[in-house]
Amino acid sequence: MDRTVMKWLILAIAVPAMCIIVSSFILSYYEVGFVSWEGDALFYILNIVAMLIGCAAEEIGWRGFLLPNLQKKYTPFTSSVIVGILWGVWHLNFTGGLFGFVLYTITIIEMSILMSWLYNKTAGNLVLMTVWHFTFNATSHMFLWDRFTLQLFAIESIVFGILCLFLFVAERNSSFFKSSAGSIQV
Repeated sequence: MDRTVMKWLILAIAVPAMCIIVSSFILSYYEVGFVSWEGDALFYILNIVAMLIGCAAEEIGWRGFLLPNLQKKYTPFTSSVIVGILWGVWHLNFTGGLFGFVLYTITIIEMSILMSWLYNKTAGNLVLMTVWHFTFNATSHMFLWDRFTLQLFAIESIVFGILCLFLFVAERNSSFFKSSAGSIQV
């Protein structure tokens, strides 16, 4: 594996894992107790296989099909927001009611922005998108099991939002945010 791919692989693992771990520590600070993800070996194996298959299937749809087609018409940023909205709605996570759904969807939109940036930087590497998605799900199971509350969704939206702000500052003059020839900026 060449160094460039390794750099992006490390990023695809480190960023979502770091965001989940930071969110977990903040929850603990606010005394939202840690609940361990417990089961026997078969439980873990089946969950990991299901997560991997689910993440790969979703990424084929979100970033393998939808994102590239949207980017033909819109900027990568706008396209990633559209994908994020659809992805958030797809999960229909109403933990915490309507406000919880909105906060969860905001986090998914932010994650979609970060993933779309990585997708474009790696010439559409779906393996890296699956690794990111899987890392997010697996670390959520390890660190946030049974802690899905409005507090968590608020914290995650802030944590992922801060990363999106860093991305905006770093890439504000790039084609990620600006329309290219033939695209429509929304």
